[in-house]
Amino acid sequence: MSNEENPEKGENNTEGQDIGPDSEEGIENEDSISNEEIEEINEDEKIDEENEDSPEADSYEEEIKPAGKENKYFFRFVAITVIVLFAIVLFKFSSVPADYSPGNRIAGDVTGNVATNVEGAGEVQVVKMYVKNSEYILEPNTFKAGSKVRIEADVSRIPGCAKSIVISAFGIRKSLTPSKNVIEFTPNKAGTFNIACSMNMYKGTFTVLENDGTKSNYVEKANTAASSCGGAGGGCGGCGG
Repeated sequence: MSNEENPEKGENNTEGQDIGPDSEEGIENEDSISNEEIEEINEDEKIDEENEDSPEADSYEEEIKPAGKENKYFFRFVAITVIVLFAIVLFKFSSVPADYSPGNRIAGDVTGNVATNVEGAGEVQVVKMYVKNSEYILEPNTFKAGSKVRIEADVSRIPGCAKSIVISAFGIRKSLTPSKNVIEFTPNKAGTFNIACSMNMYKGTFTVLENDGTKSNYVEKANTAASSCGGAGGGCGGCGG
């Protein structure tokens, strides 16, 4: 039977034929290329796994995480600090008296019984005053001529008529109240002077030194005429009340 009559047999005959060396080499090359690619992929996967498991990667992640926490705590610290500083400033301003004035509200030091000025205090001699046994008590009771005197009266310790103050040598007349309890003046002469109530029932004295700190021999004569409480021109509303 010819090949034309049995074409299938002719085609199948190639299966029995020997494969040449060129064909075998081609198959081997295909196998070797695919194996190399597989090995490269496996090596890349191993490298990735090693990098993920390496201590350097862990340390890098650990460095990033604490950095975020530190920034968070830092901003919190700054915010708290600002709030505290603001509260301190607010407290200081709220504690300043309503009658505060930079030129006259700084207290003087006391050397012995003499009021002295504080540097930068605006030349102010601060004196405390109250009444004891019908007498005005000034602490201290010695001032310096030429410097402002600020008498701060403790009205709670000054009874009725005694709240009406007269310092005739320096032209001062003032009625004290809890909100208006300050007397200010600048003595321009030295000596010992009187302070009394308008009824001349409560009395006291204070001394003004010369500019050089020496004491003057001048003594103001006391007013011996006493008025009765509630008398004309007094307006005290009752002594001792």
